[in-house]
Formats: sequence, structure tokens, C-alpha cells
Amino acid sequence: MLESPAENVPTLLLSRIIEAMRPEQIWLFGSRVKGGARPTSDWDLLVVMPDDATDDELDLMQAWQTVRDLRIPADVIPVRRSEFEEARDHAGTLVRTVVAEGKRIYAR
Repeated sequence: MLESPAENVPTLLLSRIIEAMRPEQIWLFGSRVKGGARPTSDWDLLVVMPDDATDDELDLMQAWQTVRDLRIPADVIPVRRSEFEEARDHAGTLVRTVVAEGKRIYAR
């Protein structure tokens, strides 16, 4: 289910990630949420994957290859759900920052 502010994320980018990666959640973070984004700013997306996701499905290069042909600047960062849940309570982790400052834009 798409959640606000998903309407701001390019539909093609979001649908490609959902179709190809089959995530449990997608979080938008960075300048696009904080309000300092420029038209050329990239889209920072934390993609929460099921715990049974393979190492290949969690590979940053594979995540990038999933969206690179769209020519939409995006950083797609996959993480297992259990790692996401654990890291959200630890200061100094990317996940904690994303949960505190970002917006969940997709959940199934």
C-alpha cells in the first residue's frame, strides 16, 4: 500500500522497486523529505526486504542496476527486516536516522 508522500516519488521508480525487489517497506529520506531538495537531487530510498532475502537481493550494486535504466537519480539501499528492526533502536545508525527523519512511503 502506498502511503503519503509517495505521490512525490516518481511513479516509475517506485513501481520498478516494488515489482523487481518485492519489499515489505520503502522509506524516503534525505533532502527530499527534509525540504532542501533541488530539482537535480537524488531520491534516497531505504528498502526493507523480507528476512529470507538472498545476499544478491540485498546487494547495493544489484539494487542500483534495478533502477539505473530509468535515468532517475536514486540511492536504493536494501536491508533485511530483522536488521532494520534491530538498528532502529541504535543511535548513529542509518536506519534510526531514516525512521526519525524519513517517511514510510510503501508497506505491504
